[in-house]
Amino acid sequence: MTNQSRIKTCDVCRKMYTERKRDSNKQWLARDYCSVPCNNRSKKRVTHIFERLKRFQLAGEDCWGWTGNSDGKGYGTLSNRKGAGFSPEKAHRVSYEMFYGEIPKGLNICHKCDNRECTNPKHLFAGTQKENMQDCSRKGRLNKKSLGNLIAGSKGFYGAATTKNKVK
Repeated sequence: MTNQSRIKTCDVCRKMYTERKRDSNKQWLARDYCSVPCNNRSKKRVTHIFERLKRFQLAGEDCWGWTGNSDGKGYGTLSNRKGAGFSPEKAHRVSYEMFYGEIPKGLNICHKCDNRECTNPKHLFAGTQKENMQDCSRKGRLNKKSLGNLIAGSKGFYGAATTKNKVK
């Protein structure tokens, strides 16, 4: 074994750096950066959100399970890597975009299967909030308070104008 250190150029800052004594040959060959900050700034390490989605999907015949993080309501989530202050992406929305393209502005991505963690694109459809609530109602999934909000004239009603609440 020689005492000479091997030298490389950092892929980020372009500075020269030498092999550390603790580096095994495998570590040295895999190392492309002079420091942890350069490693963190590297664009090579960013994995596309669709690739990260695939890591956590449990694809099967019916609903596709989710092994990644989830929000407090049971929906799978993925970091969008936009930094602090940004909320994570919903996994079912990312799945829809991966298979069908961009989600039209103002539309929700709804589950035909009513399984919040499902990311099977065959179980997803784009719809308005009204269509989503109608789907919930047909399937008997709305709670009493939500059902009351669908009755014209009731407090919190969200729908077409009636004679009582028509805009003049």
